[in-house]
Amino acid sequence: MKKLPPDATRYFDLILSTTIQATAVLKDNRILVYDQQSIENLWYGGFFGYGEISRKHREPDSPIGVTHLLPEEAVYLMKDVKILRAINEDGKGELDAEYVWRWALTQPRFQQLYASYRHYRLLGYVVRSGLKYGSEWLLYKRGPVFDHAVSCVRVFSRDSKLVMGSIVAPSRICGNVRKSLRVCLLYMTDHEIVTWDDFVSAVSVSDVEMKRWIPERTRSNVKINK
Repeated sequence: MKKLPPDATRYFDLILSTTIQATAVLKDNRILVYDQQSIENLWYGGFFGYGEISRKHREPDSPIGVTHLLPEEAVYLMKDVKILRAINEDGKGELDAEYVWRWALTQPRFQQLYASYRHYRLLGYVVRSGLKYGSEWLLYKRGPVFDHAVSCVRVFSRDSKLVMGSIVAPSRICGNVRKSLRVCLLYMTDHEIVTWDDFVSAVSVSDVEMKRWIPERTRSNVKINK
């Protein structure tokens, strides 16, 4: 049996809790988390956020530093999970979820990325950035402290012009690191999207899992007599 990491107990304590709360700041066109307790809650409560200091290389019990949330994470935490509150840069005013939603709509490819991120989160996956593998997302069954990602995800809209290289190249990369490639396809109505509710009702998501065919693994052992 795989030995659980030291983080495991804290992770289970928070992931089963319904009272996790965190505070973030909208500053310089980014969602930043400064409060150390909020950072811990977001990480151990579902592996949200990206820190400036690697958890692998920092001293035990030392401050983690500033953590930033992807726009997709921030909206998911505010609209779907409802555990995140956002404040403005001077810390004097609270920003409602619709304000953060409108801000997120100005970010590159946000609608595609949020729809796919939300889809896999609601399926129960832990979703992390897949940039280092040439994809949009990595999917974990339990989380980075427990196991490796099982799949990489490439995201395309219905009107995207797919070329062979956009599928084959990521598939080769994923195959080399023992991950499957999932192609996520987004379908959106032509209605104007203003609010979060508009978006949820306008988008649908489907995905296909792709695996490389390796002849040596499927070749029959039966010898044919000539």
